[in-house]
Amino acid sequence: DEAVITTEEVVSVATNAGAALAAPALSVPQCAFSLATDGCLLATTTVRFEWSSVLGAGYYAISKNGSYSTTTENMHDIIAPDYSDYIFEVSAVSANGNTSATSTQKVSIATIPIAINEIAWMGTVASANDEWFELKNNTTHAIDLSQWELNAKVGTPRVKLTGTIAPNAYLIFERTSDTVVKDVTMHQKYTGALGNKGEQLNLSYASTTFDQTPDGKWVAGYNSTTTKKTMERYSSKESGADPSNWGTNLGDGRTWQQRIDCFEKEKKETKDYPPCFKEG
Repeated sequence: DEAVITTEEVVSVATNAGAALAAPALSVPQCAFSLATDGCLLATTTVRFEWSSVLGAGYYAISKNGSYSTTTENMHDIIAPDYSDYIFEVSAVSANGNTSATSTQKVSIATIPIAINEIAWMGTVASANDEWFELKNNTTHAIDLSQWELNAKVGTPRVKLTGTIAPNAYLIFERTSDTVVKDVTMHQKYTGALGNKGEQLNLSYASTTFDQTPDGKWVAGYNSTTTKKTMERYSSKESGADPSNWGTNLGDGRTWQQRIDCFEKEKKETKDYPPCFKEG
């Protein structure tokens, strides 16, 4: 059973700390499948914390992201906010009030850890073959891309990603060469053309899809013999399958890096704030 206690009660219990109780061995079984190379990153908001029984413990004092309570159980399930770091703490408390050292576990949550952020499905004015796409890391962790793939629903292109994407980073993948997006170094070259009439792209890890574009015809972007404009996502943390979450790049003359800097400056989180797409 669980009871809510105040911060003052936790502090009072802590003052009676004794050396007799061992600290609970705290773990998150899901972290064995972390998506990050530098911490526990999960693509689910449901997390289970487990700890070992401690000899002499009458109950356990727990902190759920700063919310304190007690329990006699050896596990606790929580629903964490999306795109957040969740900190769980547990200590054992004896019948006479002695407490153990505190065990702590931090888990990062991101249901779309990597997003499809921009697509040049139409190529460039120089060549229709100059197609490229951009991925964005929505997390503060480095992510190994070796088990990630970007696949078109029709089967081509099928891109097995390589390398690592740094925290909050953007990566460019180009179909033909490293000269298509001139102001940024290509991360990886791929083969396979995108259809101009439309495609659905799926981004997956170990065969589990975490992001995708709308199915059917392209919902944004512009293609003519004299003008090519990319399809850009408004919010990388909202569904990529939502057609309203995409817009056409207005070709305002800024470089790729300048547009990324605009996003970082404005700290854009939702599709309701699109100034980085405006001309000027």
